[in-house]
Amino acid sequence: MDQSYPMTKMHGCGNDFVVYVDLEEQTLPEQVKKICTPHTGVGADGVITVTKSRVPEAKYRMKYFNADGSVGQMCGNGIRCFAKYLMDNGLVTEGKISVDTDAGIIVPEVLENTPREAIVKVNMGRPILQDIKQVTLPADKDGLVHVPFQKLTGTYISMGNPHVIFFVEKGKAELYAKEYGSQIEHMIEIFPTKTNVEFVEINNRKDLAMHVWERAVGLTLACGTGACATLIAAVLQGFAETQAKVHLPGGTLEISWEGKDAPVFMTGPATNVFNIQNLQELLLDAKKTKKPLG
Repeated sequence: MDQSYPMTKMHGCGNDFVVYVDLEEQTLPEQVKKICTPHTGVGADGVITVTKSRVPEAKYRMKYFNADGSVGQMCGNGIRCFAKYLMDNGLVTEGKISVDTDAGIIVPEVLENTPREAIVKVNMGRPILQDIKQVTLPADKDGLVHVPFQKLTGTYISMGNPHVIFFVEKGKAELYAKEYGSQIEHMIEIFPTKTNVEFVEINNRKDLAMHVWERAVGLTLACGTGACATLIAAVLQGFAETQAKVHLPGGTLEISWEGKDAPVFMTGPATNVFNIQNLQELLLDAKKTKKPLG
């Protein structure tokens, strides 16, 4: 880990992370678990490290760890925080940044930035409607993969990471997320690598409300890729316009998608919480013990 750059607690609409530079990729799952554990660690939904890009199109790679230490393909709220971190620490000087992620090249653009908060617009790339590595069910005639669960039917959308979106009646989204989220995440006969789960209420064609059960984390205040997947599913099923607000428990994101082969754009905040002074000791302790944590 590079001592010359701070370790920073950040959040995007309440989805919180510890972000730091780790060019040598020394971070271990045990360390991530310890950082993310409330009370005895910092407490976070995940850890984001700044590493060297693996491709010439980008200077830096965003490596994202879930709270259980597993590596995630992408995190929409996280990449906004990643972009602000790069700007705040002089690692980039231009507002539009190409980032190497496990979901491909993602391009965030910092529109506004203060020491406290940035507004970041992200080109999240094109959605994937079928991927046999993520979902085993075949697509229906409409080209979408529909997932039955009890009396509900979800729609699979991938933003590099898998999502299944359920449109539910008003007042039910939070209840269903708490009651069914874990069950659906672990339906590995359908989702071999598990899945993120969104329950969505339609306020009107330009206003959606979403609760999310995040893969390997649980209930979270926000999920950027989930908000993108939600709008796509809503557009494809005729529930929403191509641009809409998606309200999450931690804040609101603006999502737009023109359909077909167009990329998805997400705009929302990235907020600094505090810099961490003594995290190096915690990391070294976890590396030394290598005991199961959590």
